[in-house]
Amino acid sequence: ALWLVVGVAHAGDGWRTVEARLAFIRFTGEWMVHYVLLALGGLALVGLTAGGFEVLGISADLEYPLTGWILPCGAMGAVVIAAWMADRRLETGDGIAPVLARAFTPLFAVAVFVLLVGSLTAGDFLDMDRDALVLLDVLLLVVLGLLLYTVSARDPQAPPTWLDRIQIALLVAAVVLDVIALTSTLGRIGEWGLTANRTAALGINLILLTQLGGSAWLAIAALRGRRPFPDLLRWQSRFLPVFAAWATVVMVAFPPVFDLV
Repeated sequence: ALWLVVGVAHAGDGWRTVEARLAFIRFTGEWMVHYVLLALGGLALVGLTAGGFEVLGISADLEYPLTGWILPCGAMGAVVIAAWMADRRLETGDGIAPVLARAFTPLFAVAVFVLLVGSLTAGDFLDMDRDALVLLDVLLLVVLGLLLYTVSARDPQAPPTWLDRIQIALLVAAVVLDVIALTSTLGRIGEWGLTANRTAALGINLILLTQLGGSAWLAIAALRGRRPFPDLLRWQSRFLPVFAAWATVVMVAFPPVFDLV
């Protein structure tokens, strides 16, 4: 919810427009990539520093400064530095997130299909535990992100390619997985009643089902030449307020409703 507040600030006066929302989505992708790179570099630096001082026999004196101060401050500082780096890269028009999305889309398609086949062939595939449902929702959100960045890097006038067909197959499989997750969530609610976790999962799965289903329909229509590919981007951007609204409801309303305070 707070990150979407950052999105409103990032978009400025044009936060209601599709273009401004897409710009923030692209910024988010670039920020995530740069943050991970900074984190990996920072962890390597801290690890090498700790190893060097361990050789000198004074590692015990550095354990608290490294873990209690340097790592937390570095993690928070990297948030700002990654944002600056993402803005600089987007200004040059040389974003790395769409390139990574194109590379990982086929790999995630294989992973989603394997998970789908495994779910359908399991003994009781509708009886998922909470951890499995959380993992599945994260995977579906990643699928949405891959779709968005791949389409954003695509030439709208280019003819359909093999990657477009993989995206459609990925979306259809993701819709089926979301139906499985939604059915499992409803089953858990029917058996054990409503809780904060189950209600939050129900809401996000309904939103994802609508988003994924609409994306699949638009992608198929674009592949057949009935709709332009940028319609997919507009569809994605219009759901940002929906995700923001649900995140806000979970954050503000759930604690008093479910007696979590």
